[in-house]
Order: sequence, then structure tokens, then C-alpha cells
Amino acid sequence: GVPGDAGPLPLPAGFPGDVYLPPRYEIDSVLDMDGTTMVNLRVSGQVDALFADAGGAMTRLGWQRTLSRRDAGHSAVLAFEKGPRTAVLSFARGHGAGDVTLGLQLHDRQQ
Repeated sequence: GVPGDAGPLPLPAGFPGDVYLPPRYEIDSVLDMDGTTMVNLRVSGQVDALFADAGGAMTRLGWQRTLSRRDAGHSAVLAFEKGPRTAVLSFARGHGAGDVTLGLQLHDRQQ
């Protein structure tokens, strides 16, 4: 990627390499506290395609799916576990056409 590709906010330090990220995104917000990291991304695409992509990628990265829920094209949620860690991915149709908000919530029960 081009430098500055991912918008003004960087991923938090120590963001795990085994968590799905879409090929191109902009970071809207980052919150890091008490073993929980929350990152909101803006992605161009459709909820269904990103949902399918993320589900396949997380499984390949060794995560166990614990929840999978979809509402008619507008939003979706995936939850996974891997050892002491949990990951929740929530997808919502953004304000613009072809815009999706992807929320990542990562928690480490060891911390």
C-alpha cells in the first residue's frame, strides 16, 4: 500500500496479526483499555461480502466461531474465540452507498 493509505489514524500498537482486516480501510476510532481493544473501520463494499470474507479469514487464522448473525443486508455480527481471546466483528451499512462500518472488538481474558 501507499503510505497514508489507511487514513490519519494508525492501528493500535500491538494489534494482533491474526485478526481479519479488509484489504483497504480507513480507521474512524480506536479505543484501548483494560485488555479490550475497539477499532472502528470505514470500508467500501457490501455487508454480505465483507461478512463472508471475514468469516472465512478468521477461520483460516485459527479462530473458532461462536456467533454468526445477519439482518437483511444492513448489519451482521460475527464472534470468535481463540484461547483466552475473543473477537467480535460487527458490520453495518454506512451512510454512503457502498460504505460499510466494521467494528472490531478484541478482548484478552488474561489481562
